[in-house]
Order: sequence, then structure tokens, then C-alpha cells
Amino acid sequence: MAAVLTGGKESDIFISIRDKYITFIFMTIESSQSVKSIVCKARRSGQMGVKMKNNKQKTWLLIGTGVLVIFLMAASSLYSVKYNEARLVEPMDFSQYVFRMKDLPMIVSGVLFCIYIGCLIVLIIRTASRNAREVEETHTTRRISPKFGFFGFFGFLGFLGFWTYSARGDIFPVFFFLFFGFFGFFYEGKMSHTFMDERYQENAKRAQHGALKIAFGVMVAALVVLCYGGRLRKDPGIIMLSAASLLALGVGLVLFLSQYLLYRYDREDSCPEGEEDENA
Repeated sequence: MAAVLTGGKESDIFISIRDKYITFIFMTIESSQSVKSIVCKARRSGQMGVKMKNNKQKTWLLIGTGVLVIFLMAASSLYSVKYNEARLVEPMDFSQYVFRMKDLPMIVSGVLFCIYIGCLIVLIIRTASRNAREVEETHTTRRISPKFGFFGFFGFLGFLGFWTYSARGDIFPVFFFLFFGFFGFFYEGKMSHTFMDERYQENAKRAQHGALKIAFGVMVAALVVLCYGGRLRKDPGIIMLSAASLLALGVGLVLFLSQYLLYRYDREDSCPEGEEDENA
């Protein structure tokens, strides 16, 4: 891309930009400060474009890796059920476990799944730390891609907890319900790099208060229904399963609603009165 700037009758600048580097072909201008300013702005824009492109590639790589890991887990489980007597899928006594070559697909997929979850947690912590520093310096919301909202679909893995509990008494998978909170990234990403003025801060408080109130009401209603059925008093395992499920769903609901309500309130305040009447 080439840009031509004219500073006077006899002052022309020809700038050639290739990727993030700037080459001056010919320059005659009276003010050197103007040139420096132009160069800095062009360089920043080039670096920002490269950074955004790299972030998009990393995001798609992370999503693709997650889909691949889930596919491998499902394929290895089907293989074990059909050809390996459901070893490492159904409950088994590991004190008498003897390795078989047919166990290798389940072991490899399980290790890859644990590594992916660990890397995802580390990435989230690093991103949160970097965004916190940027928020303090610029007083704007963090930059984040709405595509992170696709991780919310991992929340459906929480329903596996009901199957694992009935099969072997394991309730750990229900904590995947926490991933439903990731759907909030769809709305937070739309408000990336928004200046946090007094109106924004007030809307954020309203959104958090509303999210907590709704989540608390849903959890109380669910507990009333479960207690009314009488099953909680009969089976301690049901108590643990219900408590873990409600806790994970409640946290996920708060995380999602706090971002959704904030986006909704911000849109309502920024929408002109005429447009509000038309939408109504």
C-alpha cells in the first residue's frame, strides 16, 4: 500500500508500507515533527493489524484443538465399549489393573484432554492478568474476542455427571456447567475497549446486582422443588449431586447474565429516544 501526502507546493511525501515496515522513497517537507507523527501512527496501525491477525489465528487454533480433543475422547470411548469391554469407560478396580494395548486410545485421549484443560486454565489466567493491567492504564474495558463464547458449549458436558453418578457414583462432570458462563463472552467481546465512564460503571453495578438476584432466585426455586419431592432426604448422593449441579449452574448463570445485562443496559442508554420509540 502506498500513501501520498502533500505538505506544500513543493513538498511531497511518498510512503510505501509493506507489512509493518515503512520505507521513505522521497521526502521534502518543512516540518520534521509532522513526518515523525505520521510515521508513528502508520507504524502503530501496522503493528495493531498484525497483532489482531495473530490473535484471530490463536483463537481459531484453540477452538480447533478443543474440538479435536473432544472428538478423540468420543472416538476412544466408542472403541473401548465396542472392542475393549468398555475398559476405562465403566467403573473398574484399578488395584488389579493390567495394561493392554487396547487401552492406549483411552489413555492417550484422557491425557490430551487433561493437558488441554490445563493449558486453557493457564491461558485464561495470563489473559486476565494482562487485561487487568491494560484496564488500569487506559480505564477502558479489556480487549477480548467474542469467539471465546463458543467455549460455553463445553457446559453441555455437565449433563454427563448424571450418567457417571448413576454408573459409578462420580459427580465431577457436573462442574462443566460452569462453562455456560463463557457464553457471556459473546456480549463482552462486543464491548471491548469501551471507556469506563460513570454511566458504564453504574450499568455494571446494575448488571451484577440483577445477575445475582436472578441466579439466587433460580437456585432457591430449584431447591424448593427438590425438597418438595422428598428425594434429598432419602439419598445423600442425590444431595451432593444436586448441590454441585446448582452451584455450578448458579456461578455460570451469574457470569453470563452479568455480561448480557451490561450489554443490554449500555445499548439502551446509548440508543436515541427516537430509535427507542421505533423499536417499541
